[in-house]
Amino acid sequence: MNKILVLRPILLRISDGRFFITVFFWLFRGLACLNVLAILWSSWKLWSNLPSGAPIELFIGTLLAEVFLIGIGFIVFNVLWLRADDTMKLPRAKDYSVTPIVVIAIKASGEIIASLSILFGIALSLTTFVAGSSSVMSSIPFTFPLPGAGSPVLSLISGIVSGFLALAVFYFIAETVGAVVDIARNTKKR
Repeated sequence: MNKILVLRPILLRISDGRFFITVFFWLFRGLACLNVLAILWSSWKLWSNLPSGAPIELFIGTLLAEVFLIGIGFIVFNVLWLRADDTMKLPRAKDYSVTPIVVIAIKASGEIIASLSILFGIALSLTTFVAGSSSVMSSIPFTFPLPGAGSPVLSLISGIVSGFLALAVFYFIAETVGAVVDIARNTKKR
């Protein structure tokens, strides 16, 4: 019978916690590198949409948007790279090996969304203040409209508030998932 059960070593390897840790480690690192490419492409798209002979305010607004775009890319790269390291530091667990990785992924998602929201709110506020409109920010791919996009103050406030709320919600979800695993582990021991 053992001769036909050829998948046993593969399934044992998958059941080992290191398999998922390694896969997710490289997934986070790959996403960090893709982030760099996305920022480069977004930067090119931002500058290619700037009309020739544009007023100085629009040029300064585009320059500010570029600075924040690089800042966003830097933060997202850092979050993904550091969370990849956190994944690799997880202890080997036979019982619940994927759930701690999911907790890290949920936290990373919240950190990225919060960073994007806060920095986009600041960038939208500054470009609206300098350029007089939010048209510069709408030319950046992968961005989303914030409430109060016409007002620099409302853009700043809504970016910060929505970023904080996103971070709190994602951390709550991550902590809830982690607590369920802790409860299951403590119940098993008794």
